[in-house]
Amino acid sequence: LPSLLSLRATCHSANRLVSAELLRYLTVLLGRHLPDPGTFLPVLTASQAYLGGTLAVEFLRRGVNLYGVDPEGVVLDVFVPRSCYQDICNHLVRTQEGELDSVEDMIPAGVNRMADEQWTMRRRWMIGHALNQVLVFRNDFGKVRVHVSTTGDALAHLVRQWSSLHMCYVSPSYFGTPFPSL
Repeated sequence: LPSLLSLRATCHSANRLVSAELLRYLTVLLGRHLPDPGTFLPVLTASQAYLGGTLAVEFLRRGVNLYGVDPEGVVLDVFVPRSCYQDICNHLVRTQEGELDSVEDMIPAGVNRMADEQWTMRRRWMIGHALNQVLVFRNDFGKVRVHVSTTGDALAHLVRQWSSLHMCYVSPSYFGTPFPSL
């Protein structure tokens, strides 16, 4: 990736070529998780959402598997602002053949807020991590977790992850990592 970024800065045509290659590679990685990755990327951009987790690290490392696990069995993590999560969810159901598997909410329906210490602790953790809810979708390729932020910024939850390795993110327009040498 560093050599690609160096090439990208040399001229406009190299910039276009490198951008096209990075987008192609992101589409290939998404193809492990979604039946139609090409239609997902514009929705991701329009929703101001980012991909994180193992896929982001693999994108930044250009295929080097740091986790030592089969990438086919890894969950796709999507980080989305609260105002746009419905667009991502609708796309996952209608176009990517997904079904809603589970929802982790701050306070699920039917829970006595005062009596249930576990949910009180969970709520505090989620608020402290700028996380409103996590929706888990399942399709023939595996699971997709949609992390809905409490704010209008999809990265709010991502930057509060417990390790810098989990703070990597990628979208069709941007990518980033706290590792300067990555």
